[in-house]
Amino acid sequence: RYFAPLILLGNPKSNVGIVTLWTEKEKIQPYLSGEHYIAVGQLYSKNGINPLLRNILANPTIRYLVICGTELSGSGQNLINFFENGIDEEYNIIGSTDAKVDREIARDALELLRKSVELIDLRNEIYPIRIEEKINSLKQGLKAFAKPMIFPEAIREASVFPSEVS
Repeated sequence: RYFAPLILLGNPKSNVGIVTLWTEKEKIQPYLSGEHYIAVGQLYSKNGINPLLRNILANPTIRYLVICGTELSGSGQNLINFFENGIDEEYNIIGSTDAKVDREIARDALELLRKSVELIDLRNEIYPIRIEEKINSLKQGLKAFAKPMIFPEAIREASVFPSEVS
């Protein structure tokens, strides 16, 4: 749904999503069995967490999220902080600096996602065989954790245009 042309698809019945951070997904995905993952995408910045969360909520059959590839901007750590700590009253990711979740995404949906999706931290792993071994160890055939959820787009108003440090 979000950034669909930039996501490589596998088996729609799989429970595994893969995030390759700054490593080009095309350097990992061709060496993985397409039967064992639903989608592979990259996550460059903390702002990219929002489309990622929206995609998982729209496709709640994803029960595992494998983070692999090279970590350059802290986007992987921000994602881990979201799963481990959640968000505060202002939708800031607890434990992260200047990383926010869109307010348009319901808080209860975010909590359900955090409780229902297991994060697999393989940051800085770039060898597909090791990633494939981990994916193969994960249980498949799990039921969706909810019905698909779509939320309104965020309204962005900015007087400055910050960029990631990389």
